[in-house]
Amino acid sequence: MPTESMLPMPVNAGAELKKSEILAAAAELFSQLGYEGAGMRELARRSGGSLAGLYHYFPDKQALLYELQRETFEALLARARQALEAKAAPRARLRQFIHGHVEYFLRHRDAALVLVREDRSLTAERARHIAALKHAYYELARELTAVALDRQTRGPRLRALVLSLFGMLNWIPTWHHDGRDLDAAELAGLIAGIFEHGAASGAGSLHSEPSLGASKSVNGRVGQVFSSDIAGRSAGFRLGSAPGNDKTKQFRGNCIKPAGNSAGIAPGNARQP
Repeated sequence: MPTESMLPMPVNAGAELKKSEILAAAAELFSQLGYEGAGMRELARRSGGSLAGLYHYFPDKQALLYELQRETFEALLARARQALEAKAAPRARLRQFIHGHVEYFLRHRDAALVLVREDRSLTAERARHIAALKHAYYELARELTAVALDRQTRGPRLRALVLSLFGMLNWIPTWHHDGRDLDAAELAGLIAGIFEHGAASGAGSLHSEPSLGASKSVNGRVGQVFSSDIAGRSAGFRLGSAPGNDKTKQFRGNCIKPAGNSAGIAPGNARQP
């Protein structure tokens, strides 16, 4: 549990709005400049207050980062618990979890990016508390996945599946554009479909051969795709291109340079048992 020293300064109900404005400005600043590159003076300017007023709500930059990550994880945990407790089929509950994650990340892009990129910027007690929330979120995802797969998958394979799911989910805010890309419900459905079909593919060996019928079917579909557009000009098939535009655009730097671990939300980021 967080201790009093970890929390921001107490505020009355009338000041909660100002605190939320500061946190929103901090999320934007941290996502743009990184935690180390962001300064409290610039944050005070962006939030429309004074430096002294900023310190009234948050004693230091660590308190700001901690509060951002705590609020985000607690919101995600609440959605995950709703999915786990829903009176629905196991796969429907997993899809609800995926949709909740995608929707939250697209609605709170800056806070989501800070959560993923700055997972190692907190120190001491604050870091331990966020790690505990992260672990709890991972465990809920693992339970939902295990139940959805009829508990036929366990151990290292289950871990790999859950971390792969987070790998798909966590970096969505770095490439998603409103109006060009799928909305939250469509994107969540696509990811759920990819995940479910991949999870059901047995051992998933790269060396396994499809049956003759499957091979013919796959080759036929591939032939149709390439014959319909040999030059690769189909709208939307080139990364970074928009419909009606043949010029391939460069990815923004943050799309190809993950900060930290690509599974950012997964606890420990590397050695989760």
